Amino acid sequence: MLRYRYSVWDGSQEPFINPSPEDVLDGLTDHLLQAGDLSKALRTLMQRGMMNRQGQIMPGLQDILKRVRQTKDDLLQQYNPDGVLTNLQQQLDDIVARERQALENQLEATRQRTSQIDDHAPDAAQQRANEERAIREMEDIVAERFETLDHLPPQDVGETIRRLTPYDFADRQAKADFDALVQSLQQQAMESLFQMMKQRLQ
Repeated sequence: MLRYRYSVWDGSQEPFINPSPEDVLDGLTDHLLQAGDLSKALRTLMQRGMMNRQGQIMPGLQDILKRVRQTKDDLLQQYNPDGVLTNLQQQLDDIVARERQALENQLEATRQRTSQIDDHAPDAAQQRANEERAIREMEDIVAERFETLDHLPPQDVGETIRRLTPYDFADRQAKADFDALVQSLQQQAMESLFQMMKQRLQ
């Protein structure tokens, strides 16, 4: 049975060991006894790897493929542009959703004011006329802003940011979050540009 010993990488370990004939023979022994077939024992040894007499591990094909897949997954997770764009799109979707809710709340609050008018007041008719005019104005404002939000391009982060930059947010927190997002992107762009210039000067 193969026994594996793991230790923290310190730069001294050799990732691939050149086994001696004796090491190969030792590694074959267990597999040969189990399989009873030399060809099958060799295939098993190549797949599973072996350990030499100094305790050094020669990884098998299974270990190598596992490392390759893990490295690929790590790189994709770290540098996957689709993942970055998806995260940005989710943040923008959340900001837009909160802005929509704020617009609906403002319109509903404006409509509710008509129910607070005292019909017995001397100027009740004038108050109601003023509130109805305010409702129409608010409906126009909300309709115009919904028009902008409804026509934001799906899955186009850059164009969405461009269109929302001059937009007059009703939700102050949504506006603050949007500004923070844009500032973060600008900062990242500047850092990337600085690193690129630094590398070219080296």
